[in-house]
Amino acid sequence: MGIRHERPGVYSSYETSGLTAANAGGGKVAVIAEAGEAEPGKVFQWTSYSRAAADVGECALSRLARIALRNGAGTVYGAAAGTDWDEAVGAVGRLEDVDVVVCGSTELAVQQKVKAMVVECSNARKERIAVVGGAAGETVEQLTGRAAGLNCERVVLAAPGAGDGSGGAVCAAAVAGAMETDLFVGALMEKLEESGHLEDTVVVFYTDHYNYYLQNDALIMEMKGVDNMNLIRHTEFFIYAQGQEPMDVEKVTGSVDILPTLANLFGLDTQGAFLVGHDALGDQGGYVFFEDGSWYDGETYWDSSSDDDGNAHRRAEIAWLINLNNALLRGDYYAARTGG
Repeated sequence: MGIRHERPGVYSSYETSGLTAANAGGGKVAVIAEAGEAEPGKVFQWTSYSRAAADVGECALSRLARIALRNGAGTVYGAAAGTDWDEAVGAVGRLEDVDVVVCGSTELAVQQKVKAMVVECSNARKERIAVVGGAAGETVEQLTGRAAGLNCERVVLAAPGAGDGSGGAVCAAAVAGAMETDLFVGALMEKLEESGHLEDTVVVFYTDHYNYYLQNDALIMEMKGVDNMNLIRHTEFFIYAQGQEPMDVEKVTGSVDILPTLANLFGLDTQGAFLVGHDALGDQGGYVFFEDGSWYDGETYWDSSSDDDGNAHRRAEIAWLINLNNALLRGDYYAARTGG
């Protein structure tokens, strides 16, 4: 069975589906960005930020490399850009084992050069995808215009963040790292199958945060169609077991529901155990709560800062669950229960 949920904050809507293992590649990201005094077109290879900083110092190239590494990239090729970016783009085009290319410029003309390189490489059987960013402060309408100027299935456009003008490039690096993580999932599934362990292994993947590199709150809320920050934080979660039939769970669930759900799937006896969440496949639950005490049940969002009293019974239950959760953490309850 595969269970996939998208979790804003601490909640998610479960949608179950089968998992198709990705065709994992070499797991390498190329970053093209300005690099101070580094020779234009020179390509470095890094597996850590410390190595990048030693080679090019603190600059746009090393910062983007750090973000890509933190978000899942195993190896980063850093290409130093000159005034026209042509040498750096050409150098990355000559690399053989790149999966994702991050463009550190928000100039549309530069991004179009990167697009052309990616398309040319892919036509030559050096498959790769480019990730580019919008400029800081761009509206959804402006992003749409930028997308039209790129208009390519091999280019991913990341929305900009707020701040120093490089938010779009920062998001692009984070997206590139996440794409590498997708490849790692595929590699894991292939290894499990090759070794004969897939049939007796249950795979659980959970993402603990949304893309917080996008710091423009108003823009991200507009893009997601919500009006508060609690409802923007969608992340991925899935459970996969070979041979199990997919199923749909319509109610919203949260991270606290993962343990009870797994316990049910494995047939574990939880009688007498203190569980903060609920089994996603059972009849209980169906709502989630946030750190500020607000809650959401898939239809109604109650804001704890509002004058509305909301559902008094539910608020009391949430307060009890929060106190229970804190007590379990303070006492290391599960370690004591299992003798750990």
